Amino acid sequence: MDDDDDVPPLEATRRKPDAKQEEGINGKRGEKSERTVDPTDGADGQEAVEERNEVAEAMMQRALAAREQKRKETDESRRKVDGFGGGLKKGFLSSKPQAIKAKDREKDKQPKDVKETQEVPFIAGAGSKEDAKRMSLQMPEVQQAMQGVEKLKQDQSWVTPQLMAALQSRPELLKSLSDPKIQEAMQLMQTDPDEARRRYSDNEEVSKFIKDFGSLMATHFNVLSKEASNTPSGYSPKEQIAKSPKNAQNAQKAQNAQALPTDDPKVAAAFQDPEVQQLLSELYAGKPLEMHELCQQRPHLFHKVKILLDSGLLALQR
Repeated sequence: MDDDDDVPPLEATRRKPDAKQEEGINGKRGEKSERTVDPTDGADGQEAVEERNEVAEAMMQRALAAREQKRKETDESRRKVDGFGGGLKKGFLSSKPQAIKAKDREKDKQPKDVKETQEVPFIAGAGSKEDAKRMSLQMPEVQQAMQGVEKLKQDQSWVTPQLMAALQSRPELLKSLSDPKIQEAMQLMQTDPDEARRRYSDNEEVSKFIKDFGSLMATHFNVLSKEASNTPSGYSPKEQIAKSPKNAQNAQKAQNAQALPTDDPKVAAAFQDPEVQQLLSELYAGKPLEMHELCQQRPHLFHKVKILLDSGLLALQR
């Protein structure tokens, strides 16, 4: 074979780059080599590292300054809103009231021209059972009843058959009247009501008696006052009956009819005897009265009971 028919060498098949392409390739290689250079190698690398650190620190300072400026602007805008926007400040509802200044106190002490207003009375009941007991000892009706008891001792005209009938229908009142503790309480209420209220405010027995007896006596005195108002002034009931032409002949009979059994001192003493009151309470409770046994065992009590029977205050049912 001829030499022309042989395969050309590889070097011959390669295309040589142009001059411009070769310069571009060489330039890129140069930049790449510069980038791959270790910055720690030599003085040039150390300067590059320091320059980068300074740039990063400057950027960080600018970011912090911008954030601080933004925070200040936000706080300033909030203060403006709280001052002029009518909103409530923080802690307004939970804050404690401020102390009154001395000047304000002096102004309050100064008299002011205030128009007189009519006070409206407020009426309320007793708040508790103890208060009701204390109020029962200072009721006007009770005080009037206590005065009535004293009048009963001085003026027997207040003791009417209606009152005696009312007392006989209330055996518990008759029994309480003979109780020394009740008598002491009644006496103390006439002389020192405040001391009686302090001493007997917690005594249920005394409080109940005062309430019941005061109500009875208040009703009795009210009836007597109405009857007295219907009587012409200057004349007592006995004088009016005596001077009436129509009843002149029956004046003595009327006076005898109006005479009370308790006008007799013996009858009054027998009726107020504690043993008699105890016996009357037992009779009202349903205990039978055996006169023969009473005469044999308690002759002194039998004598007092006989006085009441003879006067008509006590009667035996057959």
